[in-house]
Amino acid sequence: MKISRRQFVEASAMSCATALLPGGAFAETKKMPMRTFGKTGEKVPILAFGGGSRYLMYQNADEAIAVLNQAIDLGITYIDTAHEYGEHGESEMRIGEVMKTRRKEVFLATKFSGRKADEATSPAERADLLKQADDLVDKVKQIKEQKAAAANSASGG
Repeated sequence: MKISRRQFVEASAMSCATALLPGGAFAETKKMPMRTFGKTGEKVPILAFGGGSRYLMYQNADEAIAVLNQAIDLGITYIDTAHEYGEHGESEMRIGEVMKTRRKEVFLATKFSGRKADEATSPAERADLLKQADDLVDKVKQIKEQKAAAANSASGG
């Protein structure tokens, strides 16, 4: 049986949502279950759309953008990306195209690897990559800071 990537994403989203809700609640509501995002108080769906290697497998940018739009249509509205995903911020550029018209529908997160402000990509540089959508990013996760904090916590420091 041959299945398209779009059909796979749709079936996977529906299966995950259905399995995680008691007694067919997803079938009744047709809405993705939500959870609180850390200490932010923001509600995000239990299933996120990652802009990493699986998303970048789409060689054609238009196809990748169509898949992201389909995911949002299905209720997958927590989108996670990073400047390091793809060459020259390819993931952010693709997601930025979709954000031009669908930004209010999603919770958008991105990451960078710098530990200090002067090591991180500046907002002005990132704005170009996100096609003017970067200033709308909800949360910026600093990968190295998280690792350092975890290591510090584990060592009792």
